Amino acid sequence: MIAGKEIFLRDVHIDDAQLILEWENNPEFWNITENEGPFNLSDIRDFVSRSGNLEKNGQQRFIILDNNKIAIGAVDLFDYNHANRTAGIGILIAEKKNRQKGYAFDAICTLIHQLQLSHSVREIHCIIYPDNLASIQLFLRCGFELNGHTVFKNKQVNKYIRTL
Repeated sequence: MIAGKEIFLRDVHIDDAQLILEWENNPEFWNITENEGPFNLSDIRDFVSRSGNLEKNGQQRFIILDNNKIAIGAVDLFDYNHANRTAGIGILIAEKKNRQKGYAFDAICTLIHQLQLSHSVREIHCIIYPDNLASIQLFLRCGFELNGHTVFKNKQVNKYIRTL
């Protein structure tokens, strides 16, 4: 378990599958993720089994816990490129009541610190829709810089990067 200032990050466990299924199947999040529709529990268990080793599987998910050790979201590294030591990053604070409290900022900063210690990733990137001002502000506060535009789900998105 990795301690931040206000949160903890821990590896995803198979016991998290039901909770992740609820998060992944929430249509509110589909417009900002690659999800095209609902998953089943078997899909999620397969995902969890592949989400614990960035070097081996090209992705790693961490569960974000609040100070009471309650799961409030997840932060993911994905599209890992070993040769270039780059990865994508995404974050979810699942319930609105837990947003705007600094948890996402702490989770990203904590993960960045871990990546700097491990030297496994030297650059991380994310994409954000231009109208998602909260996410843009979050990633800018975490040291990301606008690095152009791309298309995601037939819509223009901003691409941000952070060199570690």
